[in-house]
Amino acid sequence: METLTDGVFAFAMTLLAVDLKVPLSASDSSSLAAGLALIIPNLLVFAISFVALSAYWVAQHNAAHFIKYTDRFFLWINLAFLGTVVLVPFSTALLARYSHIQLAHFIYAINLVLLGLTRFANWRYAVSHNLTSGVNETIIGAVQKRILFGPAVCILALAVSFINLNASLLLYLLIPVYFIVPGKLDAFWSRS
Repeated sequence: METLTDGVFAFAMTLLAVDLKVPLSASDSSSLAAGLALIIPNLLVFAISFVALSAYWVAQHNAAHFIKYTDRFFLWINLAFLGTVVLVPFSTALLARYSHIQLAHFIYAINLVLLGLTRFANWRYAVSHNLTSGVNETIIGAVQKRILFGPAVCILALAVSFINLNASLLLYLLIPVYFIVPGKLDAFWSRS
């Protein structure tokens, strides 16, 4: 399960960069700078998506240390989670190219919401069906809150996208900030 998960994440994270195109017709520094300025939305969405996938990979990696058993249903939940992972490059490219269209924001947000919710279902199923070892209720709750932060931000960004598309994009920046800054769980994971 870990090997498949690592491979899917590596592939999806690599595909994120496919939509980043080098400006084609630069003749000097100023025209290159102008061309690079045009791909800033692509770079922003790439960075948000890369960090979001990174955060979920780290969470999956950390949780794997505590999952001692699997069953058929758990494996299918994990596959559903990986299915949402492989869609992130598509929804990222769509949002980067069509950031001025609300439907692109909708598809991106739904993809990230489903990513978080399937990750939550994966963790919740593991702890509620005694597939884990070495975690207590405090840690279980903290992990669940951390997992649900991403979907909550995406739902907020989706709601804001109906009012202001640029503000919606900026809200996604909360995801990398939240997951990169060490939290209480990081101390627990490092001790474990």
